[in-house]
Amino acid sequence: ERLKLEEEYLGVYLSGHPAEGFDRLRLAKQVQLITDIVPNQPVNLLLMIKEVREIRTKKGELMAFVEGTDSSGEISVTVFPTLYRKYRNLFAVDQVIFVQGRSEISKYNQELQLIGESFADPRQLETQYPSQT
Repeated sequence: ERLKLEEEYLGVYLSGHPAEGFDRLRLAKQVQLITDIVPNQPVNLLLMIKEVREIRTKKGELMAFVEGTDSSGEISVTVFPTLYRKYRNLFAVDQVIFVQGRSEISKYNQELQLIGESFADPRQLETQYPSQT
């Protein structure tokens, strides 16, 4: 709640962006910041979900466009039907999520976007990597 108010009124998180941390995961998976993404490359990101917009495809299947942020910016992630069915429970507003995908320039608005290929709860992934002591 406090984080949401900080971002809403100040435009920044005074107490740190929710997607920060997860140091072991960042190192093991070479997690990038949104501002470091280059088009047409594989990408690993930690994002806080800002919005989930579901749509139905021509075949009647649900897919989603997920808006996510990290400490450097915001990006749209396209989640096609097969992956949306598999990972749907992870896509909740204000949830932090680990995203693997491929970056591209959108044909509609010429902005950088991500095509999601794999998603995970970073808290679960973090336990797979030993701490560096």
